[in-house]
Amino acid sequence: MRRLLIGLAVVLLTACSIQPAGVRTSPVPTAIASATGSPITARVLFAVLETKRAGGQESEYAGSHDTIAIAGIDGFAVARATFAPRHIPQIPMAGPVLYPEAYPAAGGVYFIDGAGVVRRLDPSGSTRKVTTFPLTSPQQGASFAVSPDGKQLIAAVLTYPTVAPAPSTSAGEAPGAPFVTSGTWMLDLEVATDGGVAAVVHHWQSGATDYPGTNNGFRNLAIVGWDATGPIGMIDGYNGAQQTLYEGQRWAGGHIIRLGLDGTLGTTPLSADCTPVALGDGGRVVCLLPGAGAHTGLVQVASSDGRVLWTAIQPTQTNQPGGFTLSPDGTRVAMDGVLVPQHGVDVSLPNNFMTRGWLNSDTVIGLIQGTEPMKIAILHLGAANAIENWGFSGQFVGMLRP
Repeated sequence: MRRLLIGLAVVLLTACSIQPAGVRTSPVPTAIASATGSPITARVLFAVLETKRAGGQESEYAGSHDTIAIAGIDGFAVARATFAPRHIPQIPMAGPVLYPEAYPAAGGVYFIDGAGVVRRLDPSGSTRKVTTFPLTSPQQGASFAVSPDGKQLIAAVLTYPTVAPAPSTSAGEAPGAPFVTSGTWMLDLEVATDGGVAAVVHHWQSGATDYPGTNNGFRNLAIVGWDATGPIGMIDGYNGAQQTLYEGQRWAGGHIIRLGLDGTLGTTPLSADCTPVALGDGGRVVCLLPGAGAHTGLVQVASSDGRVLWTAIQPTQTNQPGGFTLSPDGTRVAMDGVLVPQHGVDVSLPNNFMTRGWLNSDTVIGLIQGTEPMKIAILHLGAANAIENWGFSGQFVGMLRP
């Protein structure tokens, strides 16, 4: 089924404590030591978000997680922490487009709570406060990233107008629109250093009906990554959608943009018709191009400065394609049902496995369909595509890099 994404302007106009986590608990108190006697650091580690509070949704994209965990490629947790979940902004007749509450960098994972406090969880299990990007209203959402060395952070805090039911005239009927918005749209681009106080380097503001992307509104901006060159943002993306995003999607519309720590909006290196769907190692970007002739579409991999590295035909799939993720070396794109290489022949993947990321060059992490909530599993490539079901639900955040 084709998913219709609608920017909020169109929508409105047309109508730390350590707690057990779902990651498997290892029967041993620490990670297995390496040959040199160094535990944990020699392991391949990744981070996952979960929802463990009573009454909380445990689906992958519940929108409001409360647990962060670090695990090894065997699925056993080495560290975990809970945090106050974020609020979900209210939007008339739509849902907000939210970004992950965690970001891996400098050998650990950084996570933001409902008040905007950013903390770091290390593989050793220790947590510490890094900075705060203040969230003072339930109508705010934040996206953030951390420099590869962990010394700098950047965030975009979007404030939605207040939403209330329209006054009723009789018998519960409201004249005109069923909702009334008041206040202002605001967007703050903020930066901080590890241990420092966040500073607003750019502020945008518009009226309650001057939605981002309209003539009187500012351009919407979210933070999606940080490579060796600097922060990476998503400009002109949707801030609301009437229907569910396509399977596994973390971004909705928009274009990649380079950002400066002084608030400068830099270049948009990708071509305008290439829709970004994933970031890979080294700042590589996976984007989708419209089809030409008999082609249903193209998958393109580009460098962070916009150089096209390779392009392949997007295979025709039975279901709506999703789950795009780039291999560590940048030569293969895994997506639901198929693996597309830079060179060679496409490789079919199990239809019940939805791809989310790569743990190494031979192992893809994803979700198993047919369970509710869906469970995290790994797919062993080259071993008859064997799936190993880990039996817990969550949202894959990314690999931990030194």
